[in-house]
Amino acid sequence: MSEHKAKQQWTPELLDFHQELKDKNMGPLWASVFSAPQPKPRAIPYLWKKKLILEALDKAKELLAVGTGSIDRRAIYLVNPGMKHLEPHGWGGATQTLYAAVQALNPGKSPHLIGI
Repeated sequence: MSEHKAKQQWTPELLDFHQELKDKNMGPLWASVFSAPQPKPRAIPYLWKKKLILEALDKAKELLAVGTGSIDRRAIYLVNPGMKHLEPHGWGGATQTLYAAVQALNPGKSPHLIGI
């Protein structure tokens, strides 16, 4: 059984509503670049090797002094190779809906939890 969806009409009332949202510092997700009729995944299958992550964290521990200046944590986020072209730096995540990071801690320190 095929399902036919009627295309939304962009009426003057709807366009006025879009402006109302904009005036209230909001926006219509249905009209944004994030709302495509068909998903266009950018992420590709990828495995971050534990050894490489640990090496990168060790190097961050060598090079960064936490608590001095603007450095408050040594965390490295994972970027899917299919999304590394996204700008500004950091927009690419592990997938289009998942942002993941690992953090280097010294013994006895508690993790700085973000977004939990």
